[in-house]
Amino acid sequence: MRPPNTLVAEAIREDILRGELPPGTPLIQENLSVRYGVSRIPIREALVRLEADGLARQEGKRGLTVAPLHATEAEDLWMMRSRLEPLALEMAFPFLTKSVLGEAEDLIDKVEHLGNDPAKQSQANWLFHRTLYEKGNRRRLLVTLDGLHLQAERYLRFQYDVMSHSRDSRTEHMAILDALRARDLETACQGLVRHIEDAGRKLVTALRNVPIAEA
Repeated sequence: MRPPNTLVAEAIREDILRGELPPGTPLIQENLSVRYGVSRIPIREALVRLEADGLARQEGKRGLTVAPLHATEAEDLWMMRSRLEPLALEMAFPFLTKSVLGEAEDLIDKVEHLGNDPAKQSQANWLFHRTLYEKGNRRRLLVTLDGLHLQAERYLRFQYDVMSHSRDSRTEHMAILDALRARDLETACQGLVRHIEDAGRKLVTALRNVPIAEA
């Protein structure tokens, strides 16, 4: 059984990702204790975790608040992804069998049938990438990428919800798979970098034009 602070952190995190706790919302322990039906101790521990994940931040006299979407942070995240994910793909490449590539393609198809559900689309998108990378058995690299995805998830949901990202994503994912099936690692990595960087640039541009974000 998972500890209360983990469960509460996940509940608060999901409410932030869904927009039920919008950017700038004060995260007051007493109020959250009532909202989630737990004591203040697991709330306090959960908030420490959320601050470490970048979902909450200290705002002077206002205390801890839900962090804004931040164009510079989004840019940092996609730049890190565009450098680390090709490395993960390269490490996994010798182990990407027809079966694995078929599994990855099934995940692309799954996104098509999720409708307008940014949470599920974001999860399926990362699962597509992770299905490829995990075959390299590079645990530390995969843990790092999981952490980047965790920090980037709010931005990915924004892309699927506001920017209709799924159509472009499908085309780019299929191009990566086609290159991998042709055993052309260089083209696959180039396609992966282009996929991450193009989406990242569009995201940063969009964030600089919405009131809920900071430059």
